[in-house]
Amino acid sequence: MTDTRTAPGGLLTLRVTLAAFFLLHAYLKFFVFTPTGTVGFFQSLGLPGLLAWAVMLGELAGGLALIAGLWTRPVALLLLIPVVGSIWTPHFAAGFWFSNEGGGWEFPLFWALALVVQALLGDGPYAWRASPSLRALRAWPLPPRARRPRPPHTGRPTWPPAMPRSRSTACVSLCATSTSCAASMPLPSASTN
Repeated sequence: MTDTRTAPGGLLTLRVTLAAFFLLHAYLKFFVFTPTGTVGFFQSLGLPGLLAWAVMLGELAGGLALIAGLWTRPVALLLLIPVVGSIWTPHFAAGFWFSNEGGGWEFPLFWALALVVQALLGDGPYAWRASPSLRALRAWPLPPRARRPRPPHTGRPTWPPAMPRSRSTACVSLCATSTSCAASMPLPSASTN
């Protein structure tokens, strides 16, 4: 059973910790390895150098979005891409344990699972912009009816307004203030059963 008193604090701690990890990794790539060194490392793995820039900027933007609580669910799901990529490319050959030479995929797997948990649980407290629900994320892209273009507005009101479909509804809506129209309508009979 979930303790509702402490769960919000746990969500906030998870979100801020994940954000801190991504910001620290972005810092490492920008200021310790430098962008040139990071691009060179990606190219040594057989990956395009442009991907290094996408990962660096994604870690920076994703970390900032997580710490602010800006659309936490989709951001956590998007950040799975570089983390799973790091499992597959540099860490998988080193084995499971992260203490292995070259660092195994133990820590990146844990990080990926923490991102999945964050996406499942949601924003937590102090989120700047609430995430869409998981149901809304499953329906993305928008269903066809939501993408229909609206008719152009001509600036003139349409007159007469569209008439209601049934005769009784028309009488009620058009003659609501008239006693003769309302009086002529039959009232629903109360059943005595």
